[in-house]
Amino acid sequence: MKKGFWFVSAFLMLLTIGCSGVLDEGDVGSVRVVIGSPSASASSFTPQVFQPLFAGGSAAIDKGVITLTKGSQRIDKNFDYTNSPIDLSITSLQVGNWNIYVALYDADGFKIYEGSSTVTIKKGVTSTASITVSAVTGNLEIIIDVPGPFLVLDENFDDGVANGWTLAQGIGTITNGEYHIKGVSGVPQMGGYLLYGAGNTALSNYVFEFDFKGVEGYADDLRPDVMFRIQSWGASYSLYRIDFFPMDNIGNPGYWSCAEYNGTWGTPGSISNGNSNLFVREWNHGEISVIGNLIRIYINGGLLLQYTDPTPMLYGGIGLATMWTTETVYDNVKLWLY
Repeated sequence: MKKGFWFVSAFLMLLTIGCSGVLDEGDVGSVRVVIGSPSASASSFTPQVFQPLFAGGSAAIDKGVITLTKGSQRIDKNFDYTNSPIDLSITSLQVGNWNIYVALYDADGFKIYEGSSTVTIKKGVTSTASITVSAVTGNLEIIIDVPGPFLVLDENFDDGVANGWTLAQGIGTITNGEYHIKGVSGVPQMGGYLLYGAGNTALSNYVFEFDFKGVEGYADDLRPDVMFRIQSWGASYSLYRIDFFPMDNIGNPGYWSCAEYNGTWGTPGSISNGNSNLFVREWNHGEISVIGNLIRIYINGGLLLQYTDPTPMLYGGIGLATMWTTETVYDNVKLWLY
């Protein structure tokens, strides 16, 4: 609310009847309260029409209260605001020092202007008090409820096209509504990489779903991997990546590893790793949630990893990949934006 300042002047007219030195029924007077603005002279007062305190609006005053206090004495004068200037009288005030408080309210009962001052009433003298009235301010809490999540990508490859995707490296083919990616030699590392929204700052908080299975070549360091919050790609890059090492048919144990890459493939910042019960040639469902600095990864409905990154990368696209010369198949990719 834009502040405005107004002055309340109280013209206190003391009517002396009794003897000096003794307070009796004659040591009383009247108060005339006029709300307006000060004139050029500090000793004079010119009543004026109450003006709006914000451009294009109205004063919105409905009621007011003038309160005078002196020791244990208190006098309240309630009034309805009808027009300007406000001109009120209060009778039977004793001489002495009085506190004056003015509050103005809108039609809903909210106090919108207030001001206070003190005045000394002397016997036989009309005293004047000028009160600066200012807009009453408060705190406004705004809660914005944004519906979500929003499904911004729903890709099942059934139309034979990877819409919006970029094959950064490798051999990519779509067969029976499934995306097959096979790794080849290249930069930054041998493998195959299908990217979506790399470097897109609008992709910040999201849930990334995908189905995947390995079809050949899985042994030792050969595996499928998935990337998220890809900020940059190439010889210099920034992204998160989780690698899956499925168990093969000869009993090699499976495991997984998640890392943060910011520089070169050879110097990742390891986040976590663990055992895996994934097998080659079997479909698995993955879900990666990144909200702020909190990362959650689920495989086949179970929580695989929950990690709070103290120095997170906060935006970037997604990627489907396979390492070295292996082949991985992906399908039913969804991206939910929060």
